[in-house]
Amino acid sequence: MSKDELVFKIQQIAGEHDSKSISKRKFYQLTRISEHHILRAGGWNELILAAGLKPNSSNTKKNEDELFTTLFNVCVELDIIPNKIEFERQLKKDATVYVRKFGGKWQHVLIAFRVWLNKTHPHSKFINMIAEKYQKNSQNLITHKKNVAAGKTWGKKKDVVYGSPLDFRGLRHEPTNEQGVVFLFGKIHEELGIIVESVNTGFPDCTGKRLIDKNKNHWEPVAIEFEYKSKNFFDHGHNVNGCDVIVCWIHDWHTCPSSLEVIELKEIIKSLKT
Repeated sequence: MSKDELVFKIQQIAGEHDSKSISKRKFYQLTRISEHHILRAGGWNELILAAGLKPNSSNTKKNEDELFTTLFNVCVELDIIPNKIEFERQLKKDATVYVRKFGGKWQHVLIAFRVWLNKTHPHSKFINMIAEKYQKNSQNLITHKKNVAAGKTWGKKKDVVYGSPLDFRGLRHEPTNEQGVVFLFGKIHEELGIIVESVNTGFPDCTGKRLIDKNKNHWEPVAIEFEYKSKNFFDHGHNVNGCDVIVCWIHDWHTCPSSLEVIELKEIIKSLKT
């Protein structure tokens, strides 16, 4: 379900019960709409605010405790402070709700997590582990500033690699990463019968509409995930139910579920004009 559909459903139920607020538990009991849809739309409190209703302050605190308890458990299981990809892979769930709630970047999540740890687990080793991570980042920033001041802005990177020569619509070489796939998709998405509604920082990478009947001009919504290789979708622990199409350069996921369509750009562009 889309965010707008969820907001409308919340407003509808609140109106039927003549209430200025509604709990997530009650919403689930009445609709059986899963937590997955709520998380993809930004979380329960964001939906409540979008519906013009008043969030329950105790629920807000409870929601934060639940999120950080989950993150703490993952830290214990891995014995590290995970980055976003490691966290999603371990949890087998998208972490967008964390990023949206705590400032837009994973480092903001960890900053808020450290504050929570100081209150709930004051002797946890993970407090210092977060601090050390940011101390290292700060030192890298200081080194970079010194290089800039000395006139050393950007050094040549020895690990840069190029794909085979391609010369397709401004792309000189074949993609070697996910960013190259996104660039190439942007060049040909209309020829694939897809229009882009939004490009996201979380899962799925892109939402759009796909032409399903040219004569009637009928379209359907489509959720797209970009990967360099299709099997990266599985390696990243993404939810199959949260995506319709994988757009990749190489299709190597031989056990890919039939519910997921795979667009392999390496083969697609062979039939397109350069």
